[in-house]
Amino acid sequence: MIRIKELEKNNEVNPSQTHIIEMIGSYPQTTANEITEHLNVTKGLVSQLIKELVEHGYVIQKTDKSDKRIKRLSLTDNGLRIYRYHAECHNILIDTLEDNLTPDEQETFMKGLDLLNQALKEYEK
Repeated sequence: MIRIKELEKNNEVNPSQTHIIEMIGSYPQTTANEITEHLNVTKGLVSQLIKELVEHGYVIQKTDKSDKRIKRLSLTDNGLRIYRYHAECHNILIDTLEDNLTPDEQETFMKGLDLLNQALKEYEK
C-alpha cells in the first residue's frame, strides 16, 4: 500500500489514526465508545488517538445536545480528505486483485478472507 505509506511519510496520519478516521467517516456522529467496541481496542488508546486527531485538525468533537456526557465525532475537511484518500487506496487494492487474479483465484481468496474473519470473531469472544 504505497499510497497509505505516503500519508505516513508526509507525517499526516499513522495506521491507527487512519482506522479512527475511517470509522468516523463511515459512521458520522459516532462516539469514542462506539469506536472502542467496533475496533475491539482499549478506551485509552481510542481517547489518545482522538485527542491527536483533534489537535491536528482532522476530527471535531461536539457535545451531544440530548446527553451532555456524550461527545459526537465528525471529520473536518482535512479529515474527510484523508478518509477519501484511504477509501481510494482500498479501491485500488480491490482493482489490482481483480486484474491479477482469475475468477477462481478471486473466489478462493474471498473464502480465505471469510475464514480469517470467522477465526478473528471467535478469538474476540
